[in-house]
Amino acid sequence: MKSRGFSLVELLAAIAVGAVVMGAALLALRQGARSLGSEQQVALSRDQAARVLQGLAGELKGRPAAFLLPGASESGAALVVLSGSGWPVVLEGYGLSRARIVADSPDLEVGSPMALISPTGEVFYLPALASLNLVDASRNLWELGFGACVNPVPYVPGIRAYRAETLAVARTAEGLELRGTSLGAQKVLALKDFALRYVYASPTGEEVASSYQGAARADGSRLAALAFQAVGEGEASRAFTARLPLGAGTVEARKVFACGDASPPPTGKGIVNVVVNPEPPGGGDLTLTSSGGYTRNLKSSTVLRDVPVGTVRLQARDVWTDDLTAWAPDKPDQSAALYTFAPVTFTVGYRVVPARVTVRFNPPFQGRVRLQGLPGNPAVGDGETIEVRPGRYSVTPQSLVGGVSPFGCLTRYAYTGGTLSWALKSYETYTFTLDYRAETACLDITVEDRTPGEHLKSGGARPSVRFNKAQ
Repeated sequence: MKSRGFSLVELLAAIAVGAVVMGAALLALRQGARSLGSEQQVALSRDQAARVLQGLAGELKGRPAAFLLPGASESGAALVVLSGSGWPVVLEGYGLSRARIVADSPDLEVGSPMALISPTGEVFYLPALASLNLVDASRNLWELGFGACVNPVPYVPGIRAYRAETLAVARTAEGLELRGTSLGAQKVLALKDFALRYVYASPTGEEVASSYQGAARADGSRLAALAFQAVGEGEASRAFTARLPLGAGTVEARKVFACGDASPPPTGKGIVNVVVNPEPPGGGDLTLTSSGGYTRNLKSSTVLRDVPVGTVRLQARDVWTDDLTAWAPDKPDQSAALYTFAPVTFTVGYRVVPARVTVRFNPPFQGRVRLQGLPGNPAVGDGETIEVRPGRYSVTPQSLVGGVSPFGCLTRYAYTGGTLSWALKSYETYTFTLDYRAETACLDITVEDRTPGEHLKSGGARPSVRFNKAQ
């Protein structure tokens, strides 16, 4: 067991404060060229970082710093932080595409990252959980679906599942960018003269490497920290380095598989994970595009490892599974910035587009009629509009129904039509009239004063009585 990990907010603070200190030190070495503008830039960077951290502090809980994803380099890295102590994974149902955990009420979310971590140090990082289902309530047994990602970690007792969050630290032309799972992209510091370094520690010492060589190396040393190095100018050309400790939580990562692969993507490429859930029969209709004319047409959950870095876009369109039924995506157009060291996940859920049905009664009356034969046998009122799954239906309206006539009289109505054949199509709106007949004798009496004001002269009214029999 290892000591308490650093919270995500602490990680951000360490990055921001460390980078600000480096920037200030670097500027201190450039006394001859320092200007009021550069001083203001440092102050603004510090203030901006503080405001970003303040906003995150109220939103995030403490999470231990665990490991980096494959593909880290001088230009950036993706840190994975874990939530809580995780949930035990059981042997039952464990495999390449799924795993089961014991949990009262896991706060895992479909579409969000998670990780399986073995006591051996092997880690399966899943950019987006594809499905989560309760399979045995008596044992609090939940099944996790991995979608198109393949789990390469063999089962051993002690494996645990964790909810994860990814923090990408990118060196861009504008400075330091932080991008979190649910945080969007934040340009927190306008510092350019720095590089990322990787500190590997062993019992005999440590080495600062310019490239990421995995969570652990063949010589037994392991990644202990991510370093931010700024090189100053002047009398000593000294290097100023701030470090962000890694692997300081309750787990130790020695080999990390991102969506099933421990090797980084090819140079200039990145990993895109597309999760389609629910998926329409026969698959969806999706197109992923990136720079250089890269285009891939997709139907189901897919992992792509050859996507050019930069802005990637996923478009999803309606799918008609028959002449009446359309499935529509909940997110028709998405885009994100892709880095070699930080996978991008797009989640798309398809839903059946309903038809809209308005029902009218003839003659009009207040009451509710049950429509046998439609999904759920809904009860509707006169003029009410309901949504119905598209399809062909034989509908039998309720034969006898109590209602209130237009004159306010309680009346029993009988349906006079037969079984109705309805063909309902997605996106369409239909109006159907149901014919009824009043079955019970009902008499409404309306009294009208035929000589308004005359009763004031004669001392009495002269009403005319009209009998209105409910029809």
